[in-house]
Amino acid sequence: MRLRSAVALLWFGASPLLAQSWAVDEGTFVVMKGPASGLTESFKIKRGPDGVITATGNQTSGTQVITSSLTTDSLGTPIQYELQQRKQGALTVRVRASSGPRGAPRRMTAFSSASGGEESMREYPVSAGHTVLFEPGLLHQFFFLPLGGRSGRIQVVEPGAARSSSVVLTAKGPDNITVAGRSVTASRFSVTGLAVDGEFWIDSQGRLMRVDIPSRGLSATREEAPR
Repeated sequence: MRLRSAVALLWFGASPLLAQSWAVDEGTFVVMKGPASGLTESFKIKRGPDGVITATGNQTSGTQVITSSLTTDSLGTPIQYELQQRKQGALTVRVRASSGPRGAPRRMTAFSSASGGEESMREYPVSAGHTVLFEPGLLHQFFFLPLGGRSGRIQVVEPGAARSSSVVLTAKGPDNITVAGRSVTASRFSVTGLAVDGEFWIDSQGRLMRVDIPSRGLSATREEAPR
């Protein structure tokens, strides 16, 4: 009886650990050139045992701070999202979005409000594996574009800008780049069709290494190379 109790205690004591999520990527981007120099963005991306991905970010530029939290399925299809923008500590913009149950025809409903009292609501169709939520100003969200080997034409929902667009993601092949003084081999991608097109690099472990926005003269690399 004591042995059974001990085994049960070990099993039930361990099961919460099995349910914990684990880090996929974590780091800080620093913009090295262009008008956005001085911008930093820290982020953390985790995956749960059910494949659900959560990504949180904190971007700082002068007195402006943007925090975001995005939950998706294993292919990056959005489930829930929240963004808050503050300037000098005061809330200036808030965006919230959520989609219906997985496995059924889905729509994402997004609400936004501004400090001036303006409010809006929009709905967007969501297709599993083909729709990605993406705010071009948030660097870490480039991570979601090529998930599951995705390429070609995909739908991007930009709730902050209240629009949905069809973009083209192109894999450019392996490339050697420098991250925090170290040479890193990563896959290079380009995305066109957004308000601001860009290029980004992801290493063999799925970690986002660098983001370039040529039209804005912006180049963001990680503060430290991932371990």
